[in-house]
Amino acid sequence: MVACALRNVVRDKPDLNLGAPEGRGCPSGDFAFSWGKGKLITKDKKGKVTETTAKYVSVWKKQADENWKIAVDTMIPDPPEKKKQAVPQFGFIGPG
Repeated sequence: MVACALRNVVRDKPDLNLGAPEGRGCPSGDFAFSWGKGKLITKDKKGKVTETTAKYVSVWKKQADENWKIAVDTMIPDPPEKKKQAVPQFGFIGPG
């Protein structure tokens, strides 16, 4: 199910905008991780645009040739914003 959803997102050619990441390295020097916030913008077949904000975490592993590759990468969508409920307005009727 997740693979199907991911396949649909990739097929629709999303626009992914990532904010400046933060990161840390492990004392061993062979792993590091980064995290940040981003926005995924997709368009369906009818042209409807959907923007999803999310947080991401990436785990990097140092390779034998000293290059770094992502070992684990995940993005967690933020919950949808709750619509504000209308607050009833009551008029004040003073003495008069």
